[in-house]
Amino acid sequence: MKKQAYFIAFFVFFSLFIVFTVLLKIVDVRAVGPFGGFVGFASLNVSFRDLVGVHTFWYHLTQVLGYVAILLGFSFGVLGAAEWIARKSLKAVDAELLLSGALYVLLGIAYVLFEVVVINERPVALSDHPEASYPSSHTVLALSVFLAAIAVWRKLLPDTARRAPISAGLIVLAALALVGRLLSGVHWLTDIIGGVLLSGALVSLYFAVLTVHNEKKENLIQNEN
Repeated sequence: MKKQAYFIAFFVFFSLFIVFTVLLKIVDVRAVGPFGGFVGFASLNVSFRDLVGVHTFWYHLTQVLGYVAILLGFSFGVLGAAEWIARKSLKAVDAELLLSGALYVLLGIAYVLFEVVVINERPVALSDHPEASYPSSHTVLALSVFLAAIAVWRKLLPDTARRAPISAGLIVLAALALVGRLLSGVHWLTDIIGGVLLSGALVSLYFAVLTVHNEKKENLIQNEN
C-alpha cells in the first residue's frame, strides 16, 4: 500500500507543478521584475515581495545549506562508487545509493531546463543581468537531497536508535532551507511554491521506486527460503 501512496503522491505533485507552471505564464502576468521581466500572479508576488523584503542573513544561510546538500550528495556518490568497486558489480550497490544518483541526475536536468526555459526572473537584482528564478533551485536541491538522504541513513545505520535523530536533523535542515529561502526575499513566492511541488514529485518518485525494489527483494528472499 505504501508503494501506491508514493506513486499517487508523485502524480499529484508533478501534475500540480505542471499546471502551476502553465498558470504562471497566463494569470496576472505583468512586467514587475527589476529588469522589466514579466511575472505571473504579479499581484500576489509583488505583495509578498514588499511584505518580506530582502534579508542577507537568510540568503547566505540558505547558500550554506545548499553547499551542505551538495556535499552530502557527493559523499553518497563516493560511497556508492566504493561499494561498486568492492562488490565488483553496479547491481550490488545499495539501491538507496543508486537511486540517489538517479535523483541527482534529475535535479541536474531540471536545473539546466529552467535555466534555458526561463519562467520568472528574480524579484531583486543580484547581478547586472536577469537571473532565472523559477522554480527555486535551492529549495528543490535542499528538499530533495535532505529528505531522500533519510532512506540512505536508514540503510547505513543498523542501530535504529541512532536513525531517529539523524532523520529529524535532515528534516530540520530541509525545513530551514525552505523557510530561509522564503524569507531571504531573493525569490518570488511562486518560485518557492514551484520548488516545493517539484521536489515533492522527485522525492515521492524516489521513495516509490525504492519501495518497489525492496518489495521485490523481500519476495525473492521469501521464495528462496
